[in-house]
Amino acid sequence: MWDDESDDLQLDGVPFTQLSESEGVMLALKLMARRLPPADDPQALRLICIDRLEALDATNRQLVAAFADNHGIKIVGARVTDADVEPITVTQAKAHLRVTHDMADTQIGELITRVRHFCEEVLTHRSIADGTVWRQTFDRFPAGSCIELRMPPLQSVTDVRYYDTDGVETVLDTDVYEVLTDSAPGMVVLKPGQSWPTTQANKFGAVWVNYVAGYGHDSSPAEAVPGGILDGMYLILGTRWELPMDVAMGTIIAAAPQQAHDLLRPYKIRTL
Repeated sequence: MWDDESDDLQLDGVPFTQLSESEGVMLALKLMARRLPPADDPQALRLICIDRLEALDATNRQLVAAFADNHGIKIVGARVTDADVEPITVTQAKAHLRVTHDMADTQIGELITRVRHFCEEVLTHRSIADGTVWRQTFDRFPAGSCIELRMPPLQSVTDVRYYDTDGVETVLDTDVYEVLTDSAPGMVVLKPGQSWPTTQANKFGAVWVNYVAGYGHDSSPAEAVPGGILDGMYLILGTRWELPMDVAMGTIIAAAPQQAHDLLRPYKIRTL
């Protein structure tokens, strides 16, 4: 049993802070599932990101996959390395929040990051901060010629890896594919005359792509991030600063103000 109705998140009676990484990821997934659109709504996209997918052991990776499939959820990626610089500075956030002292600087900095994660993973499905490293995992290579990387804007692809038929981790040769950074989402596309290799049979997560995405490439992050996204982040910052925070796995799971949804809606990436 797990419970998020009380003040303290628990899984089988164990406080959230005492859970293992695997247990924490599973609980966070279940919490997110409760707050996603209804599975029977044909217009709803039930997409989530899991920051700590690599923390899962083999058993829990299978459980996550089964849980997501049963609830109509598509796991769109895992954050491998977060950005070093936020698109909103602590000084800018304090001015917006009308905070004149320095005692809450650390708390405000952490809140900025949580708000960005929420906007990235739930409201836009975009990688907002410059230089964020993501990993997208698949059970096999696609039947078609392209792989969509669902957290744009794509800056670069670090590598494409897979388990070959003998179960050996292998890096796909760059002669096989090219990277399209101008599309949203970005894509890894087969070059003419090439084909995807065969992967290990019945292997969960047999293919994965490591890539870098975010606004601010070759410029300052705040200058590159669209104004509508920044305005939405500021609205959520103000709301979360005034109200008690409901936080799980570093991600804000409470509803954002409707005005923020309206501002961010034009930037939301919709994928099949």
